[in-house]
Amino acid sequence: MVKLRKAFSMILTLMLALSMSIPAHAAETEASVSDIEYFSSDSVIGNKIMNVANQLREESNKGLSEEELNELANELLGVNANSGNLRTAYDLDGYITNQLNSQERTLYDNHRAKALLCISNGVLATNYANDAYAKENLHNGNGDAFRHTIWNFGMVIDVGYDFAKQWSDAHEYGTSGNPEIERTMDLYNNGVGLKLGKDNPNTALHSAFKKKTTEKVDGGYCRTIKNGKLAWSDSSGKK
Repeated sequence: MVKLRKAFSMILTLMLALSMSIPAHAAETEASVSDIEYFSSDSVIGNKIMNVANQLREESNKGLSEEELNELANELLGVNANSGNLRTAYDLDGYITNQLNSQERTLYDNHRAKALLCISNGVLATNYANDAYAKENLHNGNGDAFRHTIWNFGMVIDVGYDFAKQWSDAHEYGTSGNPEIERTMDLYNNGVGLKLGKDNPNTALHSAFKKKTTEKVDGGYCRTIKNGKLAWSDSSGKK
């Protein structure tokens, strides 16, 4: 979704039809990784994800193929690995093995650059949701809807519609133990974000991502869960 630093400092970004290059974004603000626990409890790993994703964005304007971007991602991970062990670097010191489900890990292994951008968009989405919404609205409330929507919105801009959907579907269907009603809600909100990205392919500024996403949540276009049932989103729950 979004350039997380200039010169998320993903979530995703954290993560689409990558026409063999990934567009760079202009950054308005510097996003922190204080809420990296949505993906990992280790802020060092969070910073590594952000830094690698930013460098991939900066290099994407050079027209690199996906294979070249994957090679660059591997190189960046290797450079940033304290141990110097590339296998450890690829796993981000255990993050990939411990935090991603099997479907996400397969995508990460085969499309490392795009996967890292999707992850970084997820980190950025979490930061934005936590900044805007009260804690009690971050699970199944409007903050949850906002996070999933802006995550997918950003992924489409970074890596294209097809891979963004592939990644978010892998996240939802590959994670066990998630109640069916929550999966239904998340998939719906992911779809709203995917469509935002498809309809607004030139979105670049952080404020634009947040504004367009907030309009969808406030306008009742996303889903939440109230009293154990699916409900439409609204403008409540903000800090």
